[in-house]
Amino acid sequence: MRYNIKFLFFLIFICSIASLFLYNTSCKKWVNHNIKYGFNGIIVGKIQVRKGIISHAKIKLKEKDTLVFLNNIEKVAIGDSIKKFANSPFYYYKHNGLWNKQIFETITKDLQSSLCFPKEWKKKCTKEWKEACK
Repeated sequence: MRYNIKFLFFLIFICSIASLFLYNTSCKKWVNHNIKYGFNGIIVGKIQVRKGIISHAKIKLKEKDTLVFLNNIEKVAIGDSIKKFANSPFYYYKHNGLWNKQIFETITKDLQSSLCFPKEWKKKCTKEWKEACK
């Protein structure tokens, strides 16, 4: 009897750990944060975070500089204006006087179906965010 109770608690513990792991892998909280976050500034540099790979832009904001990962960083230039609106998976940069739109954060099917992804964003994935939702 005592062995069965210990085994039952052990089984519950393992199931709890497994469910937390599965929830956290499908719930990529940094993606939600990146979509919620907005900024407006000027690109003052392109940075290598890994040797030989330029992937981040140094952006001068009003209050400070920040380092941001940008998809298609090769399309932006130092001195370009850059905006990312809060609650949007896109960023916009002004190059040669024209505003261009790029995907800031790709939203996977797994994330769209997870519990942590806001319902109002799920609706946007079928319409205005369609190109960012894969």
